[in-house]
Amino acid sequence: MSRINTYKILFSTVIYHEYHLNNGRDLFKSLSPEFQSKQLKSYRSSNFITTKLSKKSSSEFKGRKLKLIANNSGFNILAQVEETVPNSNIYNPKRPLDQDYTIDILLYVNDPQFEIYSTISAIKTIPFYFSNKEPNAHVGTFNYIDTNNESDIDDFTIQQVDYDEISTRLTAKEMHQLFGIISIEMKGDNAASKNVLETNGNLVGNTPQFKIYLENRNTIWNYMDKQTGVFMHSSDPELLPLVKNGLVKHEHPANTEMPSAIPNRLIYEKDGNGNIIKTISEIYI
Repeated sequence: MSRINTYKILFSTVIYHEYHLNNGRDLFKSLSPEFQSKQLKSYRSSNFITTKLSKKSSSEFKGRKLKLIANNSGFNILAQVEETVPNSNIYNPKRPLDQDYTIDILLYVNDPQFEIYSTISAIKTIPFYFSNKEPNAHVGTFNYIDTNNESDIDDFTIQQVDYDEISTRLTAKEMHQLFGIISIEMKGDNAASKNVLETNGNLVGNTPQFKIYLENRNTIWNYMDKQTGVFMHSSDPELLPLVKNGLVKHEHPANTEMPSAIPNRLIYEKDGNGNIIKTISEIYI
């Protein structure tokens, strides 16, 4: 008689990007649940970011009966489980996990246009760090991985001293062009950081879903005559968002609705120190 292996989600992570999910000027997070569901049907976070287990975590997964299963918005981490008491709906991992057991998932940007439509760089000297556990070397306030889309991506910037500690779990190859690290410990620092397991080793009742939210870039939309290359306005228009879905209506002074910008041509104006002071989308019509 075959034995059925039962797997349950330890935790899940979604990676949302405004460029792919907003509807014109309407933010995804402010859309109705019905419209959010519609936007998510065609959404694929894998179109701009690759997620993979660290080499260390990957080598441990088979022995611990764990799996990473990708989905359209991110991934789930599953554990083979057994019910503590029949029909109790309370489960614990078949291979017990220590409270300090940590899973590291690495993020790499795979879209060449990512920096064009995003507010952040694709390659960072020190990657973003999303975790429910504060690094031992950290000084100051630590921002735990978000569960409600409220945190700004820059909240997850860490210092070199933090990365020096974290990178001991990574290979040199893994650190190359690394955008971010999702590091989840079975027992977080506190209630706000979200535990994955109860202190008795059982799965928590409300499976945590962690959220990473990336913003789209706003640019100055410069309309130009494609025949002459002359600007169709005398001063900079308002900043408008780059989006994949919906329409961003922009009215020409003559009350004519103009086409939306697409992230294929940006011009940067910089000050004497090399700092970007204007980001301009050139739109030929």
